[in-house]
Amino acid sequence: MFAPTVERWRSSARTWAAWAAARYGVALDESDLLALVSRESGGNPTAVSSTGYRGLGQVGTAALTDYNASSAGVERPASWADMKDADKGDLQLRVVAWLVANGRKAVSSWSPPDAKSNAHLWADARYAWGGGNLKSAIADYKVTHGRAPTFDELAAALPDAGKPNVRPWVHARAVATAARTDREVSAPGSFPDAGVGLAADCDPDCCAARARGGRCPRPGGE
Repeated sequence: MFAPTVERWRSSARTWAAWAAARYGVALDESDLLALVSRESGGNPTAVSSTGYRGLGQVGTAALTDYNASSAGVERPASWADMKDADKGDLQLRVVAWLVANGRKAVSSWSPPDAKSNAHLWADARYAWGGGNLKSAIADYKVTHGRAPTFDELAAALPDAGKPNVRPWVHARAVATAARTDREVSAPGSFPDAGVGLAADCDPDCCAARARGGRCPRPGGE
């Protein structure tokens, strides 16, 4: 369980995690989103950082632009003002769920050997540090070592990456740990490895059911 300021968003987090998991075929649940929100804003939808990031997920202008340019954004657009509106927390969580799910899908095709198995960590580092920074770091490692790094190897090679504004490796591990703890304590019945990699062999209906703590529908509705 998280602080009350974060727990009040659990219903919305469950809804949008299921939606995003089904839409993009990735593993994602409410615990993942609440862990991110807890670290980013403490559950305050009006939060604005010193660097200008806003809302529950501390979304920036570039990330919001990406969301609005997607089919999800066309269906339900979000304005920059919405990202610090006390009454738009549900919309903010939709945006965050899209960003996290889209990130997990994207990093799963990258070159690191653990890109799929640790998609949740890579995607969180991408979320916190930016895709450009992360890709450049991976490319530099490949030049030096002749191969792509695992998440742990890149973290060990660049322990001060992102300072002073963000520490992507610390951020990713902290979010993953908080999500796992919440999943164990608050969400019995969540599908195994919800926060890890892609949802293998999981069609949209199955992903959505699992993200709500249920089971995959049987073929033919049996």
